[in-house]
Amino acid sequence: MEHFIAHFDEPVLCDLRQRLRGTRWPESFDDPTWSQGIDATFLRELCAYWSDLYDWRADEARLNRFDQWKSMVEDQTIHFIHRRSSNPDAMPLLILHGWPSSIFEFLDIIDDLADPTRGGPGFHVVCPSLPGFGFSTPVASRGTDARRTADLMVELMRRLGYLQFLGHGGDFGAIILTQMAERTPQSMLGMHLTMAFVPPSENAPLTDRDRAGLERLSRFQRDEYAYSALQKTTPSTLGFALADSPVGQAAWIVERFRNWSDCHGDVLSVFSMDQLLANVTLYWLTATGGSSARLYYETEQTNSFIAPRSTVPVGYADFEGDTCRLPRSWLEDRLHIITWTTMPRGGHFPAMEVPVELADNIRDFSIKLMSK
Repeated sequence: MEHFIAHFDEPVLCDLRQRLRGTRWPESFDDPTWSQGIDATFLRELCAYWSDLYDWRADEARLNRFDQWKSMVEDQTIHFIHRRSSNPDAMPLLILHGWPSSIFEFLDIIDDLADPTRGGPGFHVVCPSLPGFGFSTPVASRGTDARRTADLMVELMRRLGYLQFLGHGGDFGAIILTQMAERTPQSMLGMHLTMAFVPPSENAPLTDRDRAGLERLSRFQRDEYAYSALQKTTPSTLGFALADSPVGQAAWIVERFRNWSDCHGDVLSVFSMDQLLANVTLYWLTATGGSSARLYYETEQTNSFIAPRSTVPVGYADFEGDTCRLPRSWLEDRLHIITWTTMPRGGHFPAMEVPVELADNIRDFSIKLMSK
């Protein structure tokens, strides 16, 4: 295990700025509704800010404020933040991001989770970069899907001395945690999820909220799902484009942040340009557009997107603005849900959208778990 400090040399940052200023823009038209993809005017303004005003060094400093490590787990390099609570008896908490986010998604809640100022228990927080994302590169072997990643995360926690722990995740974080719950249930004290994929449950009762969630999911699959089909089938081809064009990388990611968050079409009402670009710049500087997409391909090959049945206790936070809001009755048919919270605000990236509400909900779940 090696201590890690994030740093990119200045010529790498100069190359990024030069590429942005030399962009060959396609013929396009203004489309403030983003009906055919990211709006050209918005993207030009974002990239002008990226080339002239955005400060990556400030975001490097945000990362380096935390204790970071790299560890070779089996044959895979795993980068992670390890933030210990001031309470030596705190419960370990593994927090996992998904795509198209990164460890930047959690930076605003890690300290709050470790040493809360509003009362309640703190956690020893472990926040890894998934294989193929950020500094957890390169992907060491074929077949690094959700199941293998689950095994790698359990082994990482074991090496840190955490034989049992709590998990939190949405998107791929939730997919991986539910695989961990099936494969190594003895390691999982519980898991706090903001999204999970399960099959329909026949004849299950549906509420009005359930129906609204299924309608949102249907629109998402109809209008926005092409990215998933591409990443599940030809991630390497996509990777060449994303590794060579910072504007392309920004467009590919920022469109998801706008469409998947609870922003009602105005992405800057929820995220600042600096927040969006911290995440995009990490993908660009580490050239992980293709390798992160490969997790979709590998997981599709093993059909491991769907949550297996599990008896591990679950705290579920159902965010109003998320893309995949499945009926509670479907989820309860697969998962042992002991707390369910309807979250009136927030979408697919709650740690950035509503950090206080998310941290408090994780903490409330842990209190309920320990009282059983």
